[in-house]
Amino acid sequence: GEVRLERADGTRPPPDVELAFFRVAQEALANAVKHGRPPIVVRYRATEAGASLSIDDAGPGIAPDAGERAERDGRFGLLNMHQRAEGIGAILDIRRWPGGGTHVQLEWRPR
Repeated sequence: GEVRLERADGTRPPPDVELAFFRVAQEALANAVKHGRPPIVVRYRATEAGASLSIDDAGPGIAPDAGERAERDGRFGLLNMHQRAEGIGAILDIRRWPGGGTHVQLEWRPR
């Protein structure tokens, strides 16, 4: 299916931040391919003021209790994404669009 990348990266964040963004993107894309539907849109932006990443798909959307179910079933992708965000002082928001589809948003600002 279609995966589209939109990026504006005028600067690179510190290596630890860059790695966290990569790992969150990796997990979110794997989830979008496995559970969502195309089109999948990845947006990345990095400036001196911070970095942001969003991944959207057109699937049915993430269940409200997906995090608890995944942890109970021994699948830790969502938990890992949250831990990576916390580790760099970023905000991670994962939610279902009202009309269906999942939205993953990671925002980081330098301290």
